[in-house]
Amino acid sequence: MDTSTLCLLCYKGTALDSISFFLQQYPDAAKVLTNLKGTPLHVACWNKESLQVVQLLVEVYPQAVQIQDLCGESPLHDACTYASLDVIRFLTMAKQWVCLLQDDRGKLPLDMAKEENRNDDIIEFLTTITKAAASVLTEKLFKSK
Repeated sequence: MDTSTLCLLCYKGTALDSISFFLQQYPDAAKVLTNLKGTPLHVACWNKESLQVVQLLVEVYPQAVQIQDLCGESPLHDACTYASLDVIRFLTMAKQWVCLLQDDRGKLPLDMAKEENRNDDIIEFLTTITKAAASVLTEKLFKSK
């Protein structure tokens, strides 16, 4: 079985049950990269998949949250451009520091949301979580010295 099928399933907006069944049979499919080095989680976030699909993909392959594609974008970058606030919240709860990852243009996920004129709730949430993550990182850096 070609495990890149999972990316296609996420791209086509396939039902959660079908994606779940596929992942039960081929859990390593969650680790397969696209030609742009994105994961199925990137594809799901880019394609506005449901929170349940995103949760399932993260459950099967938690490290996918932090993987950056060829453009340096994380799944959170894609979510901030296309996905719901619930998906964005979930991804930042998984690993809060991912909101500090910059893409190849130096853009944070917050910057992506602003560029796409996302709604005020998304911008407000990302602003708050980005400041909190930066504060935690700064505190850790000073404690290590």
